[in-house]
Amino acid sequence: MRGHLMMSEKERRRKIFLSNIEEKKLSLKEGACQMGLSYRQAQRLWKRYREQGDEGVVHRSRGKVSNRGYGRDYKEAVVKRYQACYEGFGPTFALEKLEKEGYVCCVETLRLWLKEAGL
Repeated sequence: MRGHLMMSEKERRRKIFLSNIEEKKLSLKEGACQMGLSYRQAQRLWKRYREQGDEGVVHRSRGKVSNRGYGRDYKEAVVKRYQACYEGFGPTFALEKLEKEGYVCCVETLRLWLKEAGL
C-alpha cells in the first residue's frame, strides 16, 4: 500500500460504477449514462481506471495551483495596502480605491482575502 488516496464524493461514485463495469454487472454504455458522462468520456475514464486503478478516477489537477489564481506576493501586497490606507472600508469601495493605485482583482476575491486576514 502506497498511502491514502483522497477522493471527492463524485469520484467515489464513479469508482463504484467502474467497479460494477469491471465485474460485468453494468455495460460501459449504461455506466456512462448513470455517471452522467458521454460514452467517449466514459471510455477514457475506463481506460485510465484499468491502467492506474483507483488513482485513475481522481481528477488530475488535484493539489495543483490554479492557473487563474493570484500570486501570494500580490495578495499580500493588496491586503497590506488595504490595512495601510483603507481599513474600515467595505470591499467594494476599497477595491475602487485600490484600482486607482493599480491593484486589480474581483470584489469577492478581495472580500475573501480580507476575511482570511481577519479584517
